[in-house]
Amino acid sequence: MKKRLLFFFTAACMLMASSLRAQYYYNERYGYFFQQKFGFHAGTQGLGMDLSLPLHQQVALNIGGSILPFNMPMNSVLGSYQIRSKARAELYNIHLMLDWAPFPEGGAVLGKFVMSGGLAYFFKASGRVDSHLKDNYFYGDIEVPKEDVGMLRTEINWKNKLAPYAGIGMQNMYTSERWSLGFSLGTYYMTAPPEVKLTGTNLLAGNEVNEATVTRNMSTYRWWPVLQITLSHDF
Repeated sequence: MKKRLLFFFTAACMLMASSLRAQYYYNERYGYFFQQKFGFHAGTQGLGMDLSLPLHQQVALNIGGSILPFNMPMNSVLGSYQIRSKARAELYNIHLMLDWAPFPEGGAVLGKFVMSGGLAYFFKASGRVDSHLKDNYFYGDIEVPKEDVGMLRTEINWKNKLAPYAGIGMQNMYTSERWSLGFSLGTYYMTAPPEVKLTGTNLLAGNEVNEATVTRNMSTYRWWPVLQITLSHDF
């Protein structure tokens, strides 16, 4: 009889503990911390889409992709001369991440905190800058037309395809029953330095001899910061 009472008491305690644990992670309105979500993101890695699949009450698998076609004019000053440049960049990737919610019971702020880590495959990661003088060049009293000075093209290309990622963020900031916002802050690490190619025209021809120096100076340009906002829909 005592053994039966002990068994039922133990079973009741385990059931209660299980119930409390479920309530610990469970939100009556929105469910477990991670839901199946499909989202759209925008930020420093461009525009893209994500699919989030829960693996555990505190862990989710995030699969997505981003594209960043970048094209903008730039102005700079070299000595007493103004430089006009046009910068172009193309970064396309797919990524596979794990999101972990360490404090699901942490309340309005900590309860939405997420740590992320994973890997991205870059189909393309390159940039190009075309630069020329805004005005004519003066060599003493001799005026040289800016067209005769020429143009300098700088091409940058990251040959490595894989880049690990680490970051933090906030998720599950619901705006309605199924729509929610999320914010991410992190960085990719390009596992190899970029390759640099210089091409000049007219008087700027021959700058290829400086490629090794520029490549060496850019050898530490491996961190690609990520700051983005995500709009997700539960399904």
